[in-house]
Amino acid sequence: MLNAIALSGDYNYINQIETTIKSILYNNSNVKIYVINTDIPQEWFLGVNKFLKNTNNEIRDIKIDPSILQSFKTSHIHISNIAWARILIPKLISNDRILYLDSDIIVDDNIDELFLFDMDNYPIAAVQEIFQKSTGYFNSGVMVINNHQLRRNPNFVDELFKKGKLNNKNGDQTVLNSYFNRYYHLDSKYNFQIGFDSLYPSSIIKNENIQKLYEAQIRRVHNRKIIHYMCNSKPWYPTSYVRMRDKWWHYRMMDFSAAVYHTPKSHHIPTLFTMTNSQDFESLEKLVKLLPNYNFQIAAWTNMGWNLIRLQQYPNVKLYPGIIPPVLDDLINNANGYLDINFGPKDNELIKNFANTKRPIFAFNNTTSKRYNINYYVFSPNELNQMVNKIKLLIN
Repeated sequence: MLNAIALSGDYNYINQIETTIKSILYNNSNVKIYVINTDIPQEWFLGVNKFLKNTNNEIRDIKIDPSILQSFKTSHIHISNIAWARILIPKLISNDRILYLDSDIIVDDNIDELFLFDMDNYPIAAVQEIFQKSTGYFNSGVMVINNHQLRRNPNFVDELFKKGKLNNKNGDQTVLNSYFNRYYHLDSKYNFQIGFDSLYPSSIIKNENIQKLYEAQIRRVHNRKIIHYMCNSKPWYPTSYVRMRDKWWHYRMMDFSAAVYHTPKSHHIPTLFTMTNSQDFESLEKLVKLLPNYNFQIAAWTNMGWNLIRLQQYPNVKLYPGIIPPVLDDLINNANGYLDINFGPKDNELIKNFANTKRPIFAFNNTTSKRYNINYYVFSPNELNQMVNKIKLLIN
């Protein structure tokens, strides 16, 4: 039997639904994915299922009457009424065990084990909400649903809907937690909850204690299999604070054929990093054009001006305005070299720490910082080709 996975969403969320589905198919086989919706065109299902022909995978269209959900509201603008559709799963889908996933999720590994463990004595399995360890409050974005047990109560759906109309502070999650006071506790790797990065000082909300608690819980999660982009800082926004944004876009831009047939991942692309307090650079655009097979990652604590924003037209340029510390740490750790070619004040401590790793730093004589080690290479602005050749020599 195929493993049953349920999503819910409307056509406004089709890009996110596609991304979640592609991430599932890339890392798993033998799945039947049910998409609970009110308005996704039939042609979309027909088109996607063409990619799944001659495979052990299938996507099913589960239409529901939109009027059923009209009376449900939520206090959060990023939660749609269609989220309440998960409550209907016991009525809509016959499988005994179903994995429900929100569509702000990617599946980044094989998850067959979620369909194999013993949960006969539990109605659902879920992961605790990241800031609710003491209360046991679970996050409803990932749930393994024991349909076999839930169907023993023929009034289950009606009871939940009645609760939902009385209490909708946090969408269906509040109602589900009030109904299920007992559930199987899944490891946090099955619902790695990120999105609280908006708590950092570069954002609107500033709370150092919550930030420390958040980072401590993030560090405890290893082998992250399901990544959940929670809160109102989504990776598909033009700019967002959330980490692992690139991973979401990896699946978003993947063809369905690549997801199904496991097209090999591209080889490693060398990366050059810069931390800047200014939008003014020496010969940055020329370097971008001369090194099309190198990634240029540019970060700033603040928003960026048009001189940098317009460089996003080049596919090898990635900007990180309003960067937060954990994302900055990842960029620095993964960079192959540093470009010290920005004008204005420098983050000398950052450059010094980078130099101590013995990775090369490249600068022009009109942009240079203090030369920290023998791997600090300086060129005049008219020696651009020499800089390019040195970068190619030292960074493969």
